[in-house]
Amino acid sequence: LQMERELALVRRSSGALAATDLEAMLAAAGSVVPAGAGATGIEFAAGTLTLTGTGLTSAQWASANERLARQGYSARLEADRLTLRLGAGP
Repeated sequence: LQMERELALVRRSSGALAATDLEAMLAAAGSVVPAGAGATGIEFAAGTLTLTGTGLTSAQWASANERLARQGYSARLEADRLTLRLGAGP
């Protein structure tokens, strides 16, 4: 845990993005949202990103979830809300 904190501090001081930064999470979400679709709402707090109105269908969800998992994120799709978090279990 201490090593993780120190590594995060070094990354922040060098300007590198962490996987839990808004920009990194938006990029990951953007890689699975259908082309031309845009979120109608964005919420971000404590390393959790929630996008509303992404246009993801249940048919597209399995593939999207797999791609996000390969990037190290866990995700949940409920109605039109995509919730993304680093690691296991959103």
